Amino acid sequence: MLAVKNLTSYYSNIKILKDISFSLEKGKVLCLLGRNGAGKTTTLKSLMGLVDKTEGLISFNDEKISGISAHYIPKKGIGYVPQGRRLFSELTVEENLEIGLLTRGKGEITKNNVLTMFPRLKERLDQISGTLSGGEQQMLALARALCIEPSLLLLDEPTEGLQPSMISLIRKSILELKKQGVAILLVEQRVEAILSIADEILVIENGSIVFSANANEVQKDHKKLYSFLGV
Repeated sequence: MLAVKNLTSYYSNIKILKDISFSLEKGKVLCLLGRNGAGKTTTLKSLMGLVDKTEGLISFNDEKISGISAHYIPKKGIGYVPQGRRLFSELTVEENLEIGLLTRGKGEITKNNVLTMFPRLKERLDQISGTLSGGEQQMLALARALCIEPSLLLLDEPTEGLQPSMISLIRKSILELKKQGVAILLVEQRVEAILSIADEILVIENGSIVFSANANEVQKDHKKLYSFLGV
């Protein structure tokens, strides 16, 4: 589904990512770990066409998407929930969802399916999104991304700053999407929050992948993973 080969990314003339390569299949969760500033968010932004310059190849469903304009990427079926949520805070919950629906011309059926996953949002459709709690805003950011019916979903720190009950809800949502066949690329800091839902783990350091392993292997022995993360 997603194949990344020798991805190198720049902000201005500064090289941030260096020959990143990985792949992700339908219904799988790939978790990207690393210290702050390692290049995790830049990896997601590179896939979405949001960095100044990239080299290498990014392909999605056997179609090259590297080099195309950023506004075309979601139309291919790639959803993105950035760190910090980036909601339209002065708009209502429903208006934020409608913007997501417009991206690929989806309608009421899609919106109802999304609200079934997040019934709390259904109760708050007329509420200004900026007045929601942090956890509810994260739900809305995820719901808006799901309004394009993505086959690939990029999540950047989805549990950041959330209380345990909200973290559990986000994890449950990811597992449900996985069952539906959505491929998920997940950036996280909380190792304990993602090991049980991930299929593969990658660690990025100074813009390069320095460790990769099956998540089941990592669950049995955390030592090597933690040595890269400084835990």
